[in-house]
Amino acid sequence: MELNTTTNAASFLGLGLSKLATTHDSEPKIIILEGVDRSGKDSMQDAIDSATKYKHMVMDRGPIGFKAYCDIYDKGYKLYKAYDDIEKEMATLSNVLVIYIDCSTEVLVDRCIRTNHEVLDFEFHKRVYESCFDASPLRKIKVDTTERHVTEIVQDLIAEGIL
Repeated sequence: MELNTTTNAASFLGLGLSKLATTHDSEPKIIILEGVDRSGKDSMQDAIDSATKYKHMVMDRGPIGFKAYCDIYDKGYKLYKAYDDIEKEMATLSNVLVIYIDCSTEVLVDRCIRTNHEVLDFEFHKRVYESCFDASPLRKIKVDTTERHVTEIVQDLIAEGIL
């Protein structure tokens, strides 16, 4: 599933917006924020918590990210498989939503410099991460923080009935 937050139009892969928006709307969701370092996961978590008054369980990284980092850092198939099994179990739950936070490499590098964080090979990390994201059976959307602040994106997700 992908939400194009630049145009505020939604186009989801495999699950229509109306179904996502109406699936257990009144129930809290388990929201997993995925994305490379400095993409905006912590800021997104703060924005979701603030805007929804801590309605949802929001976590920084889940099986998708852990599988990606198994590949990136050669952690071995056994660990990758364990995360894959967790992901499959989570896919059976109706209230799990993954939000993949994308951002341009240039902005990621700038954020690293401003926060004194190690500058990573973001093109490689993003390629591996997106491969794991695309293959995931979890309900998921993709947002971009390159030119939009997370608070704007969260407001759009609320207006669309996703949060």
